[in-house]
This record gives sequence, C-alpha cells and structure tokens, in this order.
Amino acid sequence: MIALLDDLRVVLGPAPRRLADRDRRAFDVRIPDWLTEPDDPLREAVDRRGAILEQGEVTLGAVIMANDALRRGGTGSSVAEVLYTFDTALLRRTARFQQLAADLQAFREPGRPEATSPLTRDLRAALGTGHARNAHRRVPPHLVDGHLAWHATVLLDTSWLPGRRLVHDLLPLLVDRPDGEASGGHVAVIPAHFWPTWWGRTWLPPEEQAP
Repeated sequence: MIALLDDLRVVLGPAPRRLADRDRRAFDVRIPDWLTEPDDPLREAVDRRGAILEQGEVTLGAVIMANDALRRGGTGSSVAEVLYTFDTALLRRTARFQQLAADLQAFREPGRPEATSPLTRDLRAALGTGHARNAHRRVPPHLVDGHLAWHATVLLDTSWLPGRRLVHDLLPLLVDRPDGEASGGHVAVIPAHFWPTWWGRTWLPPEEQAP
C-alpha cells in the first residue's frame, strides 16, 4: 500500500496544493439532510474540505464499520468509521492493519468485559453507537499493537467509488493535522478520480470492470 500512497502524493502534489477546478469538483459531496448541527465533528470536517484539500496529508484508512447503504451502492452519501495511521511500519503490514480495524469493530459488540482504561471506555462508548461521530480520536495503543493511530467518522459519497459502492476495506485519505505530527486531524476520503489505474482495478471484480 506504500506504492498507492506514493502514487497519490505525485497526483495530488505537495501541500499547500492548488487543485484545478475539475479536481476540486471531484471532492464535491451531497450533504445529507441530517447533517445540520454546526458542532457535529463530521459537519466540521465537511465544512473544512478546502483546508483538507490544500493541507491534508495522504495516508490510508481501514474501515472499521460502514453504513449498509455504502455496501449496497447507488447514489448519495453516508458514513463510515475508519482507523488511520501515519506509521509506515503498520501501513506496510496491510493485512494486520485491516485486522486491527476488524478487531475494533468486534470491540463494540455486547458482552465484552468493561475496560479499565478511561480512554478505552471512551473509545468503546464511541464505537458502540451508530450515532456518535468522531474526529481524530486517538485509539488506545494496546488496541493497535502499540502504534500511533486514530479513528474518525467520514462522509463518503458513492460517486467517489468505482461501481458506486464500498467493496474494499481500505480507503485512501487526506488528513489535515493542524496540531502537528503527534495529532490526528480532519479527514476526507480521496475520490477514485485521483486513484492510480492499478488500484482502481483492484476494487471491482473483473466482470464489472470497464474494458
């Protein structure tokens, strides 16, 4: 996956980047009617799209959970929860990175013993509801093999995806980190408009790919 990130950095260019109008429009998203509260972390990230595009750092996110509407496909936008990191050592271990995200999904299941760490309890509370939306929340290190990682809720428009549906559990991201390298930040999914051809071809089964 390091090759994917390298290719995307070439396409997007270094920050502060000035994208052409056509490229900016590729990030357009249909804001759902329910996303109205100005202090909603997800709304704040949507409203900060301009800063994210200009300053965001390219990285990879592993899907923890996603609205079923994204899996079914079609038109419109919905939410997903992603685990992300800037730790190259973890990003090189793609299968482990995906497994850690899956473990976080399992962590929210009923019946698990109560965690003793306040941060872990907080994370469990956030992951345990479909209504809490998060921005750059640090994941307790013992849940991610000691790495520095965060999770965030992202708004994902199906028009950004090949086949207009979520079929893969890895998503390229732009993350604006205003507080420096030790922090997370506001997150936006990088649309397929910018993806290298080889990555787009991994997304859909052969029978659904364009000739």
